[in-house]
Amino acid sequence: MVETKTLTNLQKDRLLTVIPILLFLGYTAINRGFSFTRILYAGFFGLVYIAIALDCVDLKRVLRYAFYICLAATVVLLIQYFCYYVIRFKLQVIPVKLLHAESERWVERSTSTKIGGFYRPSGFFLEPSHVFLYFFPSIAFLLFTPKTNIRRIISAAVLSLGVVLSTSGMGIAVVAGFWAIYILLYSAKDNKKNEPQFSNLFTKRTLIIIAVFLCVLIVAYFTVDIVRNTVNRIFVNDSGSTAIAGRVRRTINHLKKMSARDILIGYSKDVEVSE
Repeated sequence: MVETKTLTNLQKDRLLTVIPILLFLGYTAINRGFSFTRILYAGFFGLVYIAIALDCVDLKRVLRYAFYICLAATVVLLIQYFCYYVIRFKLQVIPVKLLHAESERWVERSTSTKIGGFYRPSGFFLEPSHVFLYFFPSIAFLLFTPKTNIRRIISAAVLSLGVVLSTSGMGIAVVAGFWAIYILLYSAKDNKKNEPQFSNLFTKRTLIIIAVFLCVLIVAYFTVDIVRNTVNRIFVNDSGSTAIAGRVRRTINHLKKMSARDILIGYSKDVEVSE
């Protein structure tokens, strides 16, 4: 007789959590008309999520390989900065001629010397924000895993440097938040299990850390170009197109076109959102 394995309750619960993701993948595959490429993409990642839910994927190995990729990208970023500022040429890593036709809008960003008025390398990613989106799970895991150690903290610092070098405003803000949470809640000497200790928020140590951080940030803003450009890109820009504005402008314009009733209960009509 062939032995059949039954799903555990945990695996069943995980499969239920995957259902919304599968529905979303299906929607994105067909909402703009039939495309074999999008169907194949949705099917592949759907199988990946199902495999993860059923414990068919070695997540520890995946995280290890993801860390190596992030480390390699950080090295490439350092090399790109060296080439640009020391040897005076831009090192192009992305083979743009091999990109899919739908990625055409990213080609200009990946090949242009400057974005937003200053040099913004992205390693072998298409855009600086893509660096952050790939890096942040590894950084969060290294900082907040219960079995952290000095080696993992140093690794998190190296990957955080990579995010800073990418000049992604969203990335720098989130990574700074990660480190603030770690330093304020996790980094006490007696915290051997690496668990959050909220009592640390109301200590002299916390006030000193915050004061030192603000002083370093202020000095860096006025003395380091990359810090000043990144902060200005997030909050202040003469053109009015800051990193924050670029991500909320469509939403704000959309809300302005909605009535109080629409905001309260929602609607299903298509709304043309102006830029």
